[in-house]
Amino acid sequence: MKWSMGLLLTLLGFQMAIVSPETVDSTQVETKKETITTNVLARTTESSASKESEEVSDATASSKVNESEMTETINANNLPRAQRKLPEIKSTAPMQSPLTDAQKAQINALPAVNEAQLNRSLYARSSTTMTTEQQKIVTEVKRHLNKPYRWGAAGPNDFDCSGLVQYTYLKSLNIPLQRVTYLQEKQGTEVARSSAKGQNLNLKAGDLLFYGPRNATTHVALYIGDGLAIHAPYPGQRIAAFAIQYFYPDFARRIIKDELPIIKNGTSITIKSSALSYSDGTWIQRADRNKAYTITGYKKITEKWGSRKIYAVKESKKWLYELDVQPQTSSYGLLGNGTIFSLKSTAGSYQSGGKITANDKKSAFVIDSVRYIPKKFGSIRAYRAKGTNRWYYECDVIRQTSSYSQLGIGTVFSLKKTAGSYQSGGKITANDKKSAFVIDSVRYIPKKFGSIRAYRAKGTNRWYYECDVTRQTSSFKELKVGTKVVTTSRATHYQTGGKITSGDKNKVHQIERMRLIPKKGIHMRIYKMKGSNRWYYEGDVALQTSSFKALKKGQRLNVKTSARSYQSGGCILKSDYKKTFTIKNVRDIRKKYGSIRAYQVNGSNKWFYEADVKGK
Repeated sequence: MKWSMGLLLTLLGFQMAIVSPETVDSTQVETKKETITTNVLARTTESSASKESEEVSDATASSKVNESEMTETINANNLPRAQRKLPEIKSTAPMQSPLTDAQKAQINALPAVNEAQLNRSLYARSSTTMTTEQQKIVTEVKRHLNKPYRWGAAGPNDFDCSGLVQYTYLKSLNIPLQRVTYLQEKQGTEVARSSAKGQNLNLKAGDLLFYGPRNATTHVALYIGDGLAIHAPYPGQRIAAFAIQYFYPDFARRIIKDELPIIKNGTSITIKSSALSYSDGTWIQRADRNKAYTITGYKKITEKWGSRKIYAVKESKKWLYELDVQPQTSSYGLLGNGTIFSLKSTAGSYQSGGKITANDKKSAFVIDSVRYIPKKFGSIRAYRAKGTNRWYYECDVIRQTSSYSQLGIGTVFSLKKTAGSYQSGGKITANDKKSAFVIDSVRYIPKKFGSIRAYRAKGTNRWYYECDVTRQTSSFKELKVGTKVVTTSRATHYQTGGKITSGDKNKVHQIERMRLIPKKGIHMRIYKMKGSNRWYYEGDVALQTSSFKALKKGQRLNVKTSARSYQSGGCILKSDYKKTFTIKNVRDIRKKYGSIRAYQVNGSNKWFYEADVKGK
């Protein structure tokens, strides 16, 4: 009877030993009942199973998972922390192998990691290089250093390799991972290890390191940063840290969702179709999803609906969750207000609606407004042409640039010798090439002969390509019609031909007409004087100015005692100093003694310099 009972217990113990660890409820790993049950199972297994079955990895022990109860993998990191319940995963994993002798040899040969190295790895790294979640994981797994390995155990006093990983994530972040390696290897997202062993730039604290072929992994470790990992090796050993360059994983998976990069201000975004509400809880309307928005700022929040940031946009007072926005990119550079553009021959329709006219395709425009749109035809922007209500897709416009500076209205120009035809049509006349003009209108044109602008000459309907005009400037100020001038001492010849007479040099002239000429020397204007058919270069005439106030005909005056001579000749009589005169005539004279006028008085033929008299 005793023998029969012993056999029954032995058989019962063996059956309990092969129960897969997946049947253990991971949410109860910390209860005392779980601890006791696990230890009893382990003791029963040790007394009834062979030494070889002891060393079978936790992955092997789980190969009899009930596949009918497994469901598809979902990305738990898209859910709020409280809702992250990872279902079991369907798998076709074959029976898997225990750690190979080579792997055991590598583990046995691993150099010890001292406390200083661990402290550098766990604490010397600042919060700027490790997230709060990563710090929690690393701190938790370090608490279990030196605890014993026990096959099928998931803590809290002993662990196998996958049990340690599962317990660490559940305890630190409330993320329930699958129980065994070949199921854990399907969770999260795969990450590149590095380009060279020991250069672990692609791994982050919290990553799972797997050993063995995919779907048949034999071991898992937890990366803690700085090239170090912590694992539960195999029976007879304790949980330890090691440098992964000496025991390099075959691949790695990331469970913790990477922090989404900050979207820069000015970025164009749209709202995803899956988005439900703004951060204030109000519903997102369908029309809002048909618009584009511009990011103006962000702020961090306690994680909600999988988002850790919310964004402000220029076009609305509402804030959007980061997982609800979709940045828009374009292969076309942004064109600013004032940019000149023409249309591509392939342009079909206005962004504002309607078919683009043939006339528009022959024209050029200036951008006066830019707006963002949901991406269409590769465009995320539309441009409005100045003076119109028409909007164009950015894919349909061509930016126009010119090596010629824009000339403003009022600019004086002449034509280059190479000028051939008017932009408005027809051949440029020889007479035009001998003339100069003033711009009174500017228009933009599709680029031709290197020109993107055409200029109209004042008083005509003729338009000239910008490549055919030469801006003219002068150091002389333009004089108005009616202005009184004298010829300068350097004046020698009339513009119309012939030598300037001495009589003309002594006269004061009044400008009757002005006209522009192709620049000759320093001159670009000529003046015709009243009462004459002769034209003078602008540099040969001078405006006369006086510090004396002009007196009018009929006004009374006295002669200053400082006066010495009449303007008409001769010395001033002493009796004239005591008299009061009335002005009979006024004439302009070539400047002398500061005077540009002379006055003739009643009862006399004598003329006085304006500097020698004072009005009453």
